[in-house]
Amino acid sequence: FKQKTAYEIRLSLVGSEMCIETALVPEIETTVRRDPIFETRLVDCPGTTCRTVHDFREIILSKPSDPVGIRVRWRELFIFHYLPRLPRNHRRLVSLLDIHQLCEQERISTIFYVTPINYQAGLRLVDGPFADRFAENIQIVMSSLHSTSCSIVVDWSRELDDHHFFHADDPTEHLNEIGRARLAELVAGAIVSILKNTSKTGPSQKGNSKKF
Repeated sequence: FKQKTAYEIRLSLVGSEMCIETALVPEIETTVRRDPIFETRLVDCPGTTCRTVHDFREIILSKPSDPVGIRVRWRELFIFHYLPRLPRNHRRLVSLLDIHQLCEQERISTIFYVTPINYQAGLRLVDGPFADRFAENIQIVMSSLHSTSCSIVVDWSRELDDHHFFHADDPTEHLNEIGRARLAELVAGAIVSILKNTSKTGPSQKGNSKKF
């Protein structure tokens, strides 16, 4: 992506990390993940009986073989990844804004995009709570970035169908070949758009390509 910078926002990283790390002291958060205090940390997620990190971890680490158990595990994974409430002062969101400010100081045009997730599977497995809380978290991310002078801010979280992922019920952003090709088209289109805008205002910007 010569001359430009594109940053990828993965809500499964921002969201699930938020629910288990936000209240932890940053200097020690990498050492407490298996600490009993960490295991008993409360998690605010709708549509689940899980109340602590330990509850979710037990389900995530389980390997059910029956259809009902498999479905329950997929469901809890979607909830754990995407439905914790995202605060505006979450450290990764703050860092994202700091990155934009740094790029702006260096006169680098930026493209921020929310990665596609398996939204259809989330609706299918979690139902009502999924759509509502996910929309709230997306709105927080988008409004925070729209408050800046970012060249392009786009939400592609619902852009791809479930057949673009490795598994129809996959709760991660693991795209298959078709999904990766489609996302590449979207990113390329955004870059073309920003290049056209730059050509109108003159070649006064520099940049590189990065992934967030």
